[in-house]
Amino acid sequence: MKVSKIAAQDQQYLRGLQERDPQILTDIYDRFFPVFDRYICNRGGDEADAKDVFQDAMVVLFRKQQEKTFELTSSFGTFLVAVGKRIWLKKASRRVKRPEQPLHGIDIPQDAEIDEKLERTEQHRLFRDKLAQLGEDCKKVLRLFFMGTPMSEIATEMGYTSEGYARKRKFKCKQKLTKLIKSDPRFEEIRYQGR
Repeated sequence: MKVSKIAAQDQQYLRGLQERDPQILTDIYDRFFPVFDRYICNRGGDEADAKDVFQDAMVVLFRKQQEKTFELTSSFGTFLVAVGKRIWLKKASRRVKRPEQPLHGIDIPQDAEIDEKLERTEQHRLFRDKLAQLGEDCKKVLRLFFMGTPMSEIATEMGYTSEGYARKRKFKCKQKLTKLIKSDPRFEEIRYQGR
């Protein structure tokens, strides 16, 4: 992240977000969540939608600030709210399956990187939610597999009789996970978004 001339409060917010400082994060939530809540509730959403969008916007901003080329050129709040509005427009447009409508007088970043990060965030949330629904055995097998653990070590760790059985078990667990993911309505929304 490039350092530019930004207000001390904005620097504090960025630093707190980067360091995951609970007090700063609470301050950010208290100050900006009501804007998200009001905006989304006035446009067909509810408080749960506002919380999801706020969290997604914070994740996007957190990831964005990790980039060396990122430079905050507006206030922290303006950027956060603009990203949130962009997220909501994408979610709302997927709900009704129609193209996004621009907001008059509001500068919303049209950054392809932000769109890509949003899509990855939504995919990750869906994956994490469905992984949590699996049994403990499957969760552990898949976590070991996704961490790159060799099948022989997975077999030992799980107490399986052979590496072949570990492979079979991993395959069955991946099938269950894939079925859970594909049966969730969010899966089609994410696929639709990527088109």
